[in-house]
Amino acid sequence: LTNDRIRNPDEKFFCPKCDLKNRKSLDLRPSKFDRRAEDLPKCEMSDFMEEGLFKNLKAAYESKAKQMNIPVEEVEKAEGIYIRVLSHITKKHTVRDEMYNLYSKAGCPSDYPAH
Repeated sequence: LTNDRIRNPDEKFFCPKCDLKNRKSLDLRPSKFDRRAEDLPKCEMSDFMEEGLFKNLKAAYESKAKQMNIPVEEVEKAEGIYIRVLSHITKKHTVRDEMYNLYSKAGCPSDYPAH
């Protein structure tokens, strides 16, 4: 019933009904939060996704300008678009003992990062 991606293991557990009751009592108006999407840290995945989005938007703007017979600069553009990865779990793939014993002398590590 909990999301271990966002829950701290040392955090106190609340049943779902109590959790909903606690959430309703929180003040979640936007003015409470001073961080914006652009302030969140970037990673390779968010950079890749942003670059792909902007590349496709540029092509769409050029297509729209051509269709309307106007310069690209005059096409209405989307602004303030930011992509951030908010949940990224780093996992490791552990090499089984038998395989590790066979290949450890050849430089095989005991675990590999898995994405």
